[in-house]
Amino acid sequence: MDSGFLVFIDTLESARFLMLNFGAFLKGLSLFNEVVMIV
Repeated sequence: MDSGFLVFIDTLESARFLMLNFGAFLKGLSLFNEVVMIV
């Protein structure tokens, strides 16, 4: 295996992790907005 390829895979994994976290964050944010709207 090429080391450049491993770095590429590692970057993809990190990006996927960030996207999942960001998605969860946005979901929490929209829930928070709905609660604020009710109040």
